[in-house]
Amino acid sequence: MLSVQATWSRAAARHGLRAAGHKTVRAKSTLSGARFFAPRSAAPWAHRGQHKAPHSVIAEHEKHAARVRLRGRPRLWSPAVHEPLTRVNSLVDNTLSELRSEPPTQLTPELWDVCIDAVIDIHNASSKQLVRPQLVFLGGSWDQPANVGLDLSVLSGESGVPAGLEMFAAGLELQHLFMMVHDDVIDNATRRRGLPPVHLSARVHGREWGVRPLASYHLATIIGDVLYTKAIALMHSGCEEAGSHSALASVLQDGVRTGFGQFVDIVGWTALQSRGFAGGNAMDVVDALLLDKSGRTTMCSPLLAGMQLQGADAESMAVAEEWGCQAGIALQAIDDVADLVVEQGTIGKDSFQDFRDQRLTLLLFLLWDRAGDTDDWSELQALWRGVASTRGGGDTSALLPHERRSIMHMLERHGVIPAAFDFARSRLDRAEAVLDKLPSDKTLCAGLGRFTNGIRSQASALETVIAHEAEEAL
Repeated sequence: MLSVQATWSRAAARHGLRAAGHKTVRAKSTLSGARFFAPRSAAPWAHRGQHKAPHSVIAEHEKHAARVRLRGRPRLWSPAVHEPLTRVNSLVDNTLSELRSEPPTQLTPELWDVCIDAVIDIHNASSKQLVRPQLVFLGGSWDQPANVGLDLSVLSGESGVPAGLEMFAAGLELQHLFMMVHDDVIDNATRRRGLPPVHLSARVHGREWGVRPLASYHLATIIGDVLYTKAIALMHSGCEEAGSHSALASVLQDGVRTGFGQFVDIVGWTALQSRGFAGGNAMDVVDALLLDKSGRTTMCSPLLAGMQLQGADAESMAVAEEWGCQAGIALQAIDDVADLVVEQGTIGKDSFQDFRDQRLTLLLFLLWDRAGDTDDWSELQALWRGVASTRGGGDTSALLPHERRSIMHMLERHGVIPAAFDFARSRLDRAEAVLDKLPSDKTLCAGLGRFTNGIRSQASALETVIAHEAEEAL
């Protein structure tokens, strides 16, 4: 197999190919999420999925396996969490079903049911990962021996996982649904977990009742607000059951930081650069931005909440937070790469949308770090000015094909994608090193080690997909 650097280079070159005298066909590239031109004279199995070359059969199996790892559920840190995760699912299902069957008033428009049904479908999608509830349960078993703690019944005798932990975990999953609904509105996404997002369902079904298309975004935002309210109620009930409210206070505090991180992300690069990066280099602040944008609320909040609900000591929680920060940064870094290279049908938004809108992704920081004083960066800034001045601020328009090719070439020339994977792995190395501070015979150490390996597997799967797709594009 070719190296990621080599395959990325060749695939990027493909985006600029327009061979004279050749007929061209439209082929989907999961490297860019866009459509690019490929010559019909190329081998048919490289672009059209027909007549697989004999030597490519093994590679096809490898790519399929990588896609399964990339899109499928992560390996559970313990098989024992399967049953409590099922109960968490039921709690979320019941909350959503109540919103649909028992709305606050009898004067309920049918579009309310449509929107809630969209949320239910997204929640029940097979691709959901339930990372947050798993981390809550892991935090809750922090002080159990590793050979016993993986059986979660030790948390509360024969009754299994304490009800407070399950309710809190369900509340965090509802909070995650709320954040996805709002993220889809912000990104104008067309898919969520392979399904129509709430605002799109509202727009399509709202036509028959005369609802304006723009109002669909407002309706989805309101649905998200309702989900957040229900999430807080469930987490509060979990705290009441456990006799401790510190977990909810921490989650809400992290929520404020995440909101700030999302705000800064949307404001974008130009505004941030004008502040001078707090007097330092851009790469000096990238960790904090990635952590605030999503890393903290994904990894730290649920893990520490489970520990707080089960009375963990301050020293253990400090180590767990350190691990969560590094793992959260790595996870967001991998997600930034996936947003560019995974096809739009999977991620639900235009792959070049983050670059168009100057979003503060790791890729943009790395490009600036490696090319900030070159003509490439000047070209990118000119592109931003052109989008803002000629296309209504760039809120709805996609970048043109030649602009996409230009960005692809920039990323290839400066080795940005391999550097992003190196960055993610360095943070995972730090997370792994943190585990040396924990007793190796305790569940917390064993479980966090499995989570770290799971994130590494996600990164490797994404690299494999990139490499195989690049080889197919040759």
